[in-house]
Amino acid sequence: MMDLVVEGNLYLKGEIIKGCVGIEYGKIKSVKKILKGEEHLDFGEKLIMPAGVDAHVHFREPGFTYKEDFSTGSMSAAFGGMSCVFDMPNTKPQVNSVDIFKEKLSIAKRKSYVDFGLYADGNSDEIENLGKICSCFKIYSYEMDDNLLEKKLNEIEKTGKTVSVHAEDKKLFRETKSLNLSDYLHSRPNEAEEKMVQKIVLTDKKNVHVCHVSAKESIN
Repeated sequence: MMDLVVEGNLYLKGEIIKGCVGIEYGKIKSVKKILKGEEHLDFGEKLIMPAGVDAHVHFREPGFTYKEDFSTGSMSAAFGGMSCVFDMPNTKPQVNSVDIFKEKLSIAKRKSYVDFGLYADGNSDEIENLGKICSCFKIYSYEMDDNLLEKKLNEIEKTGKTVSVHAEDKKLFRETKSLNLSDYLHSRPNEAEEKMVQKIVLTDKKNVHVCHVSAKESIN
């Protein structure tokens, strides 16, 4: 008999099933359809996860380690209850080639305290080969015109990987002379995000995730 049994939906071997997680001395000891425990928590149809997954982190390594690195970032993730993170590619150098990706992967393997995945730059000339080794892609839509955006979305779709998009239309940005917060917010109107989200939706890609949506118009 386990100290604690947690019952609910579990993701196992590629599917979600009803089951139990058995815990002894604070550690997972058994995962079965039915388990008995001194204490039993039934969460019904809720999904049970061993810890959180943060699919959008910026650990800033290589190139910007004065801000953070894989060691400090992943340690913070662990303390915050995250067992897995996915790190963005806008480091220095940008993760836009197989060689640079492998260099960053080596750093992460050596320094990370949690499981991790790595994004690759979706504006790369090596999409096909990067798709064989990266976890997913990231596109900054304000760095490309509409034709290039559609081209890269098509290339990434062929790899079978998910692409996360920072969705803003640069043509709708407003000029600002100062760097204070209110002027910055004024320079990036909701319409810039809304219009880019509309463009992405019209491409009818099934593998697209829109990052950090901040405008209600984008949802509507």
